[in-house]
Amino acid sequence: MPKTFVCHRREDTADVTGRIFDRLVMDYGGQQILKDLDSIPLGVDFREYLGRMVGECDVFLAVIGPRWLNAEGGTSRLEDARDFVRIEIESALAREIPIVPLFVGGASMPSEEDVPESIRSFVYRNGVPVRPDPDFHRDMDRVIAGLDGYGRPAPPPPAETATLSRAEPILPADPDSHHDAERERGPTYADRTLADELAAAQERHYAELARLEAEAAESRDIATRDAQARADATLAAEQRRVRAEVELAMLAARLATAEERHHAEIAHLETEAAENRDAATRDARARADTQAGPGRMGSGKRRDTAASDIETPQHHTGMPELPTPPMALTILIGAEDEVQTVESDPDFDTNIRVFADTDAIRALRCISRERPRVVVLGRAFVGTLRGAALVNGIKTDRTLANTQIRVIRRVSDYLCLVRRTDPQAASDDPMPGEPLPADYLGTREARRYKLRPGFEARIDGNPTTLVELSGRGAQLVGSTVLRMEQRVRLVMGTAPEVVRCSAIVVWVSFEPQGKRAPRYRAGTQFIDADPKAIQDLLRRHLRH
Repeated sequence: MPKTFVCHRREDTADVTGRIFDRLVMDYGGQQILKDLDSIPLGVDFREYLGRMVGECDVFLAVIGPRWLNAEGGTSRLEDARDFVRIEIESALAREIPIVPLFVGGASMPSEEDVPESIRSFVYRNGVPVRPDPDFHRDMDRVIAGLDGYGRPAPPPPAETATLSRAEPILPADPDSHHDAERERGPTYADRTLADELAAAQERHYAELARLEAEAAESRDIATRDAQARADATLAAEQRRVRAEVELAMLAARLATAEERHHAEIAHLETEAAENRDAATRDARARADTQAGPGRMGSGKRRDTAASDIETPQHHTGMPELPTPPMALTILIGAEDEVQTVESDPDFDTNIRVFADTDAIRALRCISRERPRVVVLGRAFVGTLRGAALVNGIKTDRTLANTQIRVIRRVSDYLCLVRRTDPQAASDDPMPGEPLPADYLGTREARRYKLRPGFEARIDGNPTTLVELSGRGAQLVGSTVLRMEQRVRLVMGTAPEVVRCSAIVVWVSFEPQGKRAPRYRAGTQFIDADPKAIQDLLRRHLRH
């Protein structure tokens, strides 16, 4: 039973060397197998200690892997005289101990130029590869069969046969003959142990394969679910995009249709207004003819003169028709239920005409014919196409230049306002300065006053420009995005003359600015403003 020394590099073949060591221990016992670097005492000269260990062995196994030379910076580690592997091989060569190279990981014997002069004879030693499973135990059987020839006294040779030297090749010429002999002897304890280990290793191998296959299947399922989720999300996003495009196209079509109806309604109202003006002109001529009838002195001449006086402004001189003073009449236009509430009120009199918002054309005819002093519109009606068309018709009729347009939340509240204050007095604002004309919709609830340019204000903390101000609200222009019915916080002026209040956005207009950022023009209605503070602010900053 040979005593064997195993030499290796940890960073090169630590795992496979451990397996080789375990197999040798299983066959020869732990006392017969020594491994370098495992039992060097502290404080001893490792060169002498390794030399003694190598000298106690019958055979030297050198495990060579792909990084056995482990060149660093172009220089082999064997060039270092303190290298353990070099010291061990030099000791074995010096004591003429048989050296068996074991090649693992596909490594091969280095060339003579790759090793130092002191161990160059090592490269000519016969070795054997040790491959991984399923060839590992077969290769180790061959190695163990070769090692069995060392450490035992050889039988005396015949007289005619020379004794083999210790340096002869250690491997049998035909390994198969050794296996045949083993089979003839029957299974030994080592063979049975090896078979049990192989069966256990095979079971572990199959269990590991099953585990890996289960993990791979689970990973495939997760990847499939993720891919399906991504596909579903992509499909849902595409469906949302298509629905959005369809809705946008439908909205564009509805807007185009509404715009066409709006223009048609405006054209119709303008036609109606022109017809009403013509009818009013004919009525005026008829009244003039009636007043200059027969029985009066020079009646024919006076009739001609009256007719020429009526026709001259429009037909002879080409001058526009001048607006006539409005009548002391108020016209209310609102929802049908509000109209019924107004008509059933006990304070209702003949100076008020009430129309439902569905009867806007008849209301415009009455306005063109009667020329009322005030037209009161419900806020909901003003925001519709009919309301905008009616407002535009009143603005384009120059004979209605003195007719005022008022907007209230509900026209049914008008009589309550009349009870509290006189309509004419209510229309006068106690603020100083001249009032502005109606806004772009022709609507207003109180007199507005233009402020000096660059008047500073803030809406919800964002800077904006205060353009117009009244006792009830303000008009602002800025880059802050606003929406209808939004509650905001206004800060007007600079310290110490600052007015703070809450307000509601009642209308918003988007104004593109070409290449510059767009701006928003909005009208706000005060909620908790101090009237006296507003008056003081107007007196200080009113544009004159």
